[in-house]
Amino acid sequence: MTPEQKAEQYNGHGSSGLPGLVGARMTRIDDRTGRVEAELPVAGKLMAPNGFLHTASVLALADTCCGNGTMASLPTVPTIGVGRVQNV
Repeated sequence: MTPEQKAEQYNGHGSSGLPGLVGARMTRIDDRTGRVEAELPVAGKLMAPNGFLHTASVLALADTCCGNGTMASLPTVPTIGVGRVQNV
């Protein structure tokens, strides 16, 4: 999967949450390096009362990038089922 395809996959997951709400869009996610490229269109709904981009908008973008980069970089580990033994 290319970094652009990986980004589109993650965009689908985030579209119904905070990234979708603020309009954050991943453009590249490199699962080898964890590098993420993203964009955030500046819109009126993201502005603070003083006319500047609200800090929370920037933090939402940064947090989304960090989380997506981390998730994409995690090693694939086989899943092992573990049962619970109960004495009767």
